[in-house]
Amino acid sequence: MPESCLKFIIFLLFAIHLGASQKARITDISLKQIKEIGESTHLNCTAKDVGMSKVSWNKKKLDLTGDPIPISFDDQLTINDPRFKIVHDQDTYSLQISNIGSTDMGIYECQIFVSFDERPTSSVELLVRHPPVISEKLSTRVAQVAEHQPVNLECYADGYPRPSITWTREYNALMPGGGHKINGNVLKITSTRKEDRGTYYCLAENDVGKSNPKTVTLEVEFAPVISIPRPKVAQALDYDIELKCRVEAYPPASIVWLRHGNQLQSSEEYKISNLATVDQVTTSSLMIRGLERDQYGDYYCQARNSKGQSESRIHVFESVLPVLELV
Repeated sequence: MPESCLKFIIFLLFAIHLGASQKARITDISLKQIKEIGESTHLNCTAKDVGMSKVSWNKKKLDLTGDPIPISFDDQLTINDPRFKIVHDQDTYSLQISNIGSTDMGIYECQIFVSFDERPTSSVELLVRHPPVISEKLSTRVAQVAEHQPVNLECYADGYPRPSITWTREYNALMPGGGHKINGNVLKITSTRKEDRGTYYCLAENDVGKSNPKTVTLEVEFAPVISIPRPKVAQALDYDIELKCRVEAYPPASIVWLRHGNQLQSSEEYKISNLATVDQVTTSSLMIRGLERDQYGDYYCQARNSKGQSESRIHVFESVLPVLELV
């Protein structure tokens, strides 16, 4: 082989080796940063043998959901935020952020754009210490469940360090299963009782601070439950008497009064009224005006909703002396 050809081959191999050794690459990037709100940071990225390629910074969410947000391309910012600045000094591309806020937390990628198929990338986490904020989107607002069925109440919060979640009930009532507090993002009730209905509070807390409590409402569907304050009521002839029944039900129940199997209506003889209170409780009263002898006997309070029906009896009997109601 002629000496000139040999020299050319040696030169070509050297050029190929030199080209391979000078391939664009990231040799260094800042370590994970943990900052307080209001502080500043410099995220440094060292890129070697960039040549005609361009270096960019992008931001991703910590959970890697959503598309990356472009921050810079070469020496130019691609976002309109005066808190951000790009400083290019030889091989170092520094992303500087001042007056850091909680929304700046994320994964910052330094990337060399060589081609669409070749993009050497390295990343650094920026964590910002801030008190919890409960997510309205991910957390339960109102839950509705049939009695004896399972239900989960969920509460999630953003914050760093990661917040802990505590559940309590209105008026510090007992939680399902006992106790006054339950910890965890999910409050699981395996068999819901009507007593579990009501208002729950979710509170998120870390060593920076606490969230505002979030209100979660649990609605429990159950068949009517009737309680009778006085199952037996005495009154003298020609005097008025009032019968009462207390109905718990959800959805709200329709309530009727029966005598000998016939539904009673408001009239000159009878006055029927219903008073709804909190916690799906309705008190129904039947006023009998000027008792006559044939009006003694049994009266029935009947309640019905989509979950079922219930009925209770009140017995009215004659007394020698009139019974006056205390107001």
